Amino acid sequence: EMFNITVFPVNDQSPELKTKRLHLKVLQGDVSMLGAENLKVEDLDNAPAELKYTIVSNPNNGYLAMKSNLSVSIKDFTQADVDSGKVWFVQDGSSSSGVFYFSVTDGKHRPLYKLFSLEVVPIALVLVNLTDVVLPQGQTSVTITDTQLSAITNGKSTNIMYEITQPLKYGHLMIGNEQVTKFEQADLYSGRLSYHLTNITASSDVLEFMLFTAEDNLTGQVLNITVKPLVQIV
Repeated sequence: EMFNITVFPVNDQSPELKTKRLHLKVLQGDVSMLGAENLKVEDLDNAPAELKYTIVSNPNNGYLAMKSNLSVSIKDFTQADVDSGKVWFVQDGSSSSGVFYFSVTDGKHRPLYKLFSLEVVPIALVLVNLTDVVLPQGQTSVTITDTQLSAITNGKSTNIMYEITQPLKYGHLMIGNEQVTKFEQADLYSGRLSYHLTNITASSDVLEFMLFTAEDNLTGQVLNITVKPLVQIV
């Protein structure tokens, strides 16, 4: 005589947090995926799609959204959503880091409550080269390149602009045949920018400038221009 015996497993395992550090780093004003390396809960009795997260307290510096619609904030998602890269954090542009409070449950056991930290990397605009421009005596012009003047940014807007804030006393800047008070980092890389001395008795000049991108600026900068004598007097 044969009996068919069906064993129904008991859902006796509660969700277990596998992530050691609940943390995500995001650039100021940018978006970043919240992946399984940032948030991972496992349950021996339930598939990832059955492990449901709920945002109890919203982030104070942005919001969570689905990749398919980053303009709409969400309150609920599953571990399967996280595993497949669908959950993203949209940073609001503020420079402050933040947190959100969440719960996760398999629908049977008591929810697990945790705090998740959101670290904001501020947008920075940094001068990496600010070296005196040397004009050999007898010359009236000299090219200014990235060797003398160069900046970098970690922002999304990579177009770095420079603007003169005080007129040069003894000369002017030119790109080609045009006198300019503004120029770009690209002009420095390509060697298009030059300084032209108009007072040949001057021994130096000062370029006072600011630089900026669409996201950040750096003011009060000075580039010295020095006339180098052909004969050194000992």
